Formats: sequence, C-alpha cells, structure tokens
Amino acid sequence: MKITADEKCYLTEVANVSLDKRTFKKTVIVSTSEEASQWKQISEEEKISLEAQKAIFDNQEITPDYLQKVSLLISGIKEKVNDTSMTAEEALANKTFFPDFEDIVGRNVKSGFRFNSNNVLFEAVLAHKVSAENKPVLDAVTLEERSSVDSKEQLYKVVTKD
Repeated sequence: MKITADEKCYLTEVANVSLDKRTFKKTVIVSTSEEASQWKQISEEEKISLEAQKAIFDNQEITPDYLQKVSLLISGIKEKVNDTSMTAEEALANKTFFPDFEDIVGRNVKSGFRFNSNNVLFEAVLAHKVSAENKPVLDAVTLEERSSVDSKEQLYKVVTKD
C-alpha cells in the first residue's frame, strides 16, 4: 500500500521520535494497515519547525552556560519584538516574547507597542512614557481594561484576535 502526503505536506512518524531520528517523506510504502497507522501527515510549516528545533538542540547539552545564552537571546528578542510587524493573532501566539510591564516602566513607547501584564497582552493606544501609576488592569466585573490612574485618555487596550 502506498501512502502519499498532500501537496505542501509531509509524512512523519506518529510515535514520539527524537528529532535526530525523525524522518520526513512524501511517500511511504507499507504492507499493512498497522504499518500505515505509524505515519501521520504534517504541514510544511510543522516540518520546518521540527527541523529548526533539531538545529537548535542537536548535540546540545543543557548546561548553565547554555541556559545563560538562551536567556540572553530571549531578552534580546523582547527588546526587538515590537520592531516586527505581527497581526494580533500572531502576537497572541507569541506573547511570551513581548516585554513585561515592569520591564518597560520609565520608557517612552509608541502607539502599537505591545507588552504583557498579568499574563494578558496589551497594546499602547497612545505614545507616552510608561509609569507604574498607569499600569493596565482588567476590571473583573466588567472585563474591561482600565488604567489605575483616572485619565480621560485610554493608554492601553487588550490585544484580541482579529
């Protein structure tokens, strides 16, 4: 029996196979339905993601030195993530890479600048200097965002899927 992946898709093992042993094929020849059940179809994006993970973790020991490098990489990403163009949905999927509110206090931000506060992704509505007094909070009763400082101008809004 021949199993063929759809266009822009690949076949890979169903089992939890280590990244260095995982294979990606367009066609697989099997003799039983049991053998066929050992394969699944994934998108090209999933394949690229798995290959990227392999490149990052291949022959890499998780040591304190390695973790320090990862930490530096993540902090660099948090500094630059607002320079990229992302839809709201993409930003929400990657919200862990946006800076935390506490880390931007004292900085000037532009309209559209995104950050995390209490595990919620916010976006600056107006350009302003961030201060601890204007931390965004969610009103649990109305589920509307508000600033802890009474202001006629709303400084932040919650990022939601488009």
